[in-house]
Amino acid sequence: MSSSKHIENIVIGKPIVDLWQLLSTAKDCTTFSDNTVFDTERFLPKLLTKYKIMQSNSEVRRNRPDLVRTLDKLECFDLKIGKKKLYIIVGVDTIEELNKIIDKSKEE
Repeated sequence: MSSSKHIENIVIGKPIVDLWQLLSTAKDCTTFSDNTVFDTERFLPKLLTKYKIMQSNSEVRRNRPDLVRTLDKLECFDLKIGKKKLYIIVGVDTIEELNKIIDKSKEE
């Protein structure tokens, strides 16, 4: 069996908050950078199979149908699958989307 990287955090897109605020207690990014991966894939079963957390999309559908979803809104959540624990952060796709969110929050 090949040795795979131990993953604890998955960051999708561009988070609207600094990662050190979400993943670390200090501004030292090295505390979480070794076990964090960055991706643009938003279909959760595909992410889980890509990083070998589950074997296939059909295994996700069969064993955890609650995880068959697209990550299309801003959110952060913990996920436990068997003994594996993940923290998933979903950000925006583009800087323009981020600027719209910032402008909207200033109006409120």
